[in-house]
Amino acid sequence: FSSSGSRSAASIEGIAMAIPMDVVEPVVNSIIQHGKVTRPKLGVSVMTLRGSEEPEKGMLPAGVYVSSVQAGSTADAAGIRPHDIIVRIDGKRVKLHTDLTNHIASRQVGDSVVLTIYRIPGLDKLTVQDRIPDGETIDFSIVLQLPSQST
Repeated sequence: FSSSGSRSAASIEGIAMAIPMDVVEPVVNSIIQHGKVTRPKLGVSVMTLRGSEEPEKGMLPAGVYVSSVQAGSTADAAGIRPHDIIVRIDGKRVKLHTDLTNHIASRQVGDSVVLTIYRIPGLDKLTVQDRIPDGETIDFSIVLQLPSQST
């Protein structure tokens, strides 16, 4: 209610909001360095994949399924492929696409991240009746860049 006690208009006087420093700092640093907000990109299109807690024989792990990789992107240069499943970033478990995007958004251009992916050969050709073949876990170290700087 307003400070006058009137119920006809609401007021938000005296209410404060806080934004966490780990959200603010990259934005401020980007504005200082580039004159605008810049965010690093991996260059992948992804979707959340529901599955087992950890990669295990005959099952798909929960993680972030890479549906496509932009040619020339940092992910492409590092060796990430379509149909890979991202299961960790910097050692932290990734179960939802927002886990990945939030972690990347909290980093700055030039920072390095380690993506742990689970790669299943022929995953794109499997049908629902097929047995899921064993995959392999691979770590990729990636230096985050702006999309226009990716090679």
